[in-house]
Parts: sequence; C-alpha cells; structure tokens
Amino acid sequence: TYFFRCNFLPLQIFVSDSESEYLVVDGGDTNWTQQILNNKKERFMTSGFGSERFMMLFKPKKCNFTNKVV
Repeated sequence: TYFFRCNFLPLQIFVSDSESEYLVVDGGDTNWTQQILNNKKERFMTSGFGSERFMMLFKPKKCNFTNKVV
C-alpha cells in the first residue's frame, strides 16, 4: 500500500446503492516528501477518485428522446 495507515489522516469514501457499498475514494498522508526533502516537518496528503469505477457502478439510465421537429 502507498499510504501509511498508522499516520494521522487515512481517507476512504464509500458510496452505496440499495444492494451494496463500494469504495470509490482512497488516500492518506505519506512520507514521500519527508524523504525527498529530508525534512520531518514536511506533510503530504494524496487521494484518488475512481471516476471510471463510479460510472461503471452507477450508470445513468438511458433516456428515450426522439428528435422530432414540430
């Protein structure tokens, strides 16, 4: 895992429908910038949103529009 769950800011966001719950956002604080800059005071938090996963799970219903000219 890329995130250090034992640190201060783990982040997970779930969405649900009538049947299940799904993880779509994951993130947390890391020590990458501390290591790169050699500075223990440095803080960095990152996250990601699974937009393709979200759309796959919650596809909008197709509309039946007609293109009639009146």
